[in-house]
Amino acid sequence: MVSNYYPPKESTFLRQRILKLSEKQMKSSLHSSFLNKCVEEGIVPPGLRLKLKLYIGSESEEFQKSINNLLHEVSLNICERLSEEQQKRSLNFGKEMENVRDELKKKLDG
Repeated sequence: MVSNYYPPKESTFLRQRILKLSEKQMKSSLHSSFLNKCVEEGIVPPGLRLKLKLYIGSESEEFQKSINNLLHEVSLNICERLSEEQQKRSLNFGKEMENVRDELKKKLDG
């Protein structure tokens, strides 16, 4: 016999919440991994690349190169910190997902 049981709206909401958290966790984890790979290879993604052109009277190519190198190092440091932050977010999404799973299990068992 086929059951005509439909889960209550609250359990449907909790299931949807788990799916959304899972997606957010995956995106944060992938972003963190991508940024780590960029840092390992010394590459700064275009959106995180700092740029500054200085005009100090006479344009010195050497001076601008030193500024560009400094900006590159700072950009890599920002990538590292952003990667760490994304990893923390991923862990937090995982914890929240476990809490919602526990809540859903209680609703279904109760």
